[in-house]
Amino acid sequence: MNMLTVIPTEEMREGIRWVRAQVNETADKEKWDTFWEYFWATWCGPCRKGLPLLQKFADSMKGNDKVVVYAVNVWEQQKGEELTKKVSEFWTKQAFTMNVAMDPEAKLITQYGFQGIPACIIIGPDGKLVSSHMGFDADMENKLAADVNKALGMKSADMKDGAAAPETKAPGLTK
Repeated sequence: MNMLTVIPTEEMREGIRWVRAQVNETADKEKWDTFWEYFWATWCGPCRKGLPLLQKFADSMKGNDKVVVYAVNVWEQQKGEELTKKVSEFWTKQAFTMNVAMDPEAKLITQYGFQGIPACIIIGPDGKLVSSHMGFDADMENKLAADVNKALGMKSADMKDGAAAPETKAPGLTK
């Protein structure tokens, strides 16, 4: 990916439908320093393996108002209310509580240049790409914590309420 500034514009976000969001996007945007977008689909095996790891990471970030995690559903065959029902039922059945959105036209993932899923982008306080990840990674939670540290310029001990973040076992993926 060769882009410099990647904060999604209103035009890029047009057509995104929020199924469950724990933050008010407009009101809280000024507080965020880092945000994640994880692109996934219900039919994608690697995505389904990665979502519980993303949920663990999102849980570890609760109480840290500088980090927001979004799981963005893409490339489903269903559209409209049928898609909303499918994603909502999947989310409820899996007992996920993190923010979830649907991008039925795949505008965001296309803008970011990904051609496969799962895919994840991490955007830092300056609106620039901190890291991107493609495919399933069993060590995702540790890499995400390391990326947050990098984005916020924090040491592990500075994470949520002084609790240490998981140590990174391997360097992050491509920037």
